[in-house]
Amino acid sequence: MGRNKMALIRYRTIDKCLSNPFKHYFIDDLRNEVNAAIQNEGYSDGVSERQIYEDLRFMKSENGWNIELEEPARINKKRYYRYKDRKFTINDSPVGGRREEIVNEAILVLNELSGIPGFYWLNETLARLVDRAKSKQATHCFICSQLIFKGIILLFNGV
Repeated sequence: MGRNKMALIRYRTIDKCLSNPFKHYFIDDLRNEVNAAIQNEGYSDGVSERQIYEDLRFMKSENGWNIELEEPARINKKRYYRYKDRKFTINDSPVGGRREEIVNEAILVLNELSGIPGFYWLNETLARLVDRAKSKQATHCFICSQLIFKGIILLFNGV
């Protein structure tokens, strides 16, 4: 499975680790947790330490979730990772900017496909996606991206 397809699994797992206030996660711990989550999903591929650093860099960026990590967080010269705000999670991040544009583009593409015979299931998925996209306070990035991802997977499995 390609690295970009495992990204959602990696981001969710890293988020779960960074949200845990009771454990210090060093880079090796994050990598082990991500690899375990990937294997639980049925994939044999693992990720490298460099990939975890890249994921953290993306999660800190404007294109990611603008996460803030505790600085400097070290134990015996080893750096551990934790959110600055203990209650933060990427699941509660609202959709905005470029992500909102991507969701709207996906809605347009899926809307075009919904009229094709055999894609009756797409109408329900599309309706839920449109409802969530219109209600700004209830719209979360992961929910929308999961709906889009599931819809596209179902679409290609049905073709």
